[in-house]
Amino acid sequence: MSRIFSPRLPLYLAKRLKVNTALNEALTTPLSKPLSGFENYKHQKTSSEDIQLFNSKITKFSNGLTVATEKAYGTFCTIGVAVNSGSRFETYYPGGTTHILQKLAFASSENYPNPMETQSFISKSGALLDCQSTRDCFLYASSCFHSSQDDVLSIISDTLHRPYIMDEEVEGAKEVCLMELQQMYRNPDPEPLVMDWLHRAAYGNNTLGLGKFVEENTIDKIKREHLLTYMSQYHSPSNMVVAGVGVDHDHFVEMVQRHFVDKKPIWESNKESFSFKLPKFDDSHSQYTGGKIYKEADLSNKGLSIVEFPELTHFVLGFEGVSFKDKDFVTCCVMQYILGGGKSFSAGGPGKGMYTRLYMDVLRYNGSMYNAQAFNHSYSDSGVFCIHIGDDPKNMSTAVDYAVFEFLKLTIPIPDDELNRAKQLLKSQLLMNLEQKPVMFEDLARQILGHGERKCPMNYIKEIEAVTSEDIMNVARKMLSSIPTVVAYGNLKSMPSYDDICERIERGKREIIKFK
Repeated sequence: MSRIFSPRLPLYLAKRLKVNTALNEALTTPLSKPLSGFENYKHQKTSSEDIQLFNSKITKFSNGLTVATEKAYGTFCTIGVAVNSGSRFETYYPGGTTHILQKLAFASSENYPNPMETQSFISKSGALLDCQSTRDCFLYASSCFHSSQDDVLSIISDTLHRPYIMDEEVEGAKEVCLMELQQMYRNPDPEPLVMDWLHRAAYGNNTLGLGKFVEENTIDKIKREHLLTYMSQYHSPSNMVVAGVGVDHDHFVEMVQRHFVDKKPIWESNKESFSFKLPKFDDSHSQYTGGKIYKEADLSNKGLSIVEFPELTHFVLGFEGVSFKDKDFVTCCVMQYILGGGKSFSAGGPGKGMYTRLYMDVLRYNGSMYNAQAFNHSYSDSGVFCIHIGDDPKNMSTAVDYAVFEFLKLTIPIPDDELNRAKQLLKSQLLMNLEQKPVMFEDLARQILGHGERKCPMNYIKEIEAVTSEDIMNVARKMLSSIPTVVAYGNLKSMPSYDDICERIERGKREIIKFK
């Protein structure tokens, strides 16, 4: 027995204890008690002070730049910048400008002209760099050792305020974006595409309705001057939050001062080279209008393996939701977890929402249905709440009825056990996600950017607990009073028309009133 287990014995145990003794103790000693010889063992502390999680400190510079930090345990930290920027601000720019900008992150810049050397330095220092963009936010972030903070902030500052954006880099970014777009169309699950079309149908060709991705017929319109002009307009200090998790606030503020305040953006320090005419600054508020987008397409043979993938038609039904500043935002989040849903195959254990309505009442009764899932998209001034279903093209009329019925059911009282389960699921997801420093960083930065303050998780927990069945019913009624948004993609021969879907919704409302 000892020969089997002894090679797996940790070296520090093997040196201190005899093999048989260590083996017997390891198998019989409770985890609440120390092993023999380790009674006085002291674990290394990452900090000599007690750290209070989610205790934010905020500093604002005279140029409008905001710095926010939180302490956290560990030798790694996550630092970066959140920018109030994204595709919703492309009204006066070619569509896909921010998609290209995202791919140009950490390319050549004033102090880091060679991207390969930058990547080599990042790899050697054990850091990770990333850039993500959404409709209303850009995130430039890095996870790194505490000792690398200064260098990483210098790189992020340069890519934000002093990029070269060479013509050859722009062409390379365009190729990457087109490949990404083609991959989305080839993917059997076109969720990013249908959600993009959902916003376009819901808001029209402006603000939140502007597409996140480049389009093949317009990508050639994007030039270097568009990219630099966009950055000079929207990547200004007053539009940014520099945040750090696991850092010392005062030291972090000093570094931010050097890299983001003392150093000027290239369009200010080298004005003669950036004499581009600035378009109008777009600060428009989004207006939900509802509407439809139907796209006929052959989605057969979309599988990426030798196993045949079933042909699907994708359908999204949405209504006007709420902004993340709205008092009903948390109620909408609970509502999303009541509906829940996912794909027809779900690996893993408990806590994934297998008892949510879209799993229990829709997916398990429809063998041909690939996915049924609720989404809650919230922004600073509006939101859209929807259900996305992928099913056999012949069953789309039934799929529409299921989606309509699930929305209508939200207007009648919700059983306590179902409501409590949704609350527990939402709370566990919130707290589990915030165990990761990158998520803590994004949460901190985006809250300061969107609200101007940091709300700790326990405040959200209290708000979740306070949601009642009546709250959900009221929000659902208000939601159903808005104009529906419908997206359909695939074989649409059996897909009901937009007017037919609207009629089914109105008929369902009348039936629900009779039921009450």
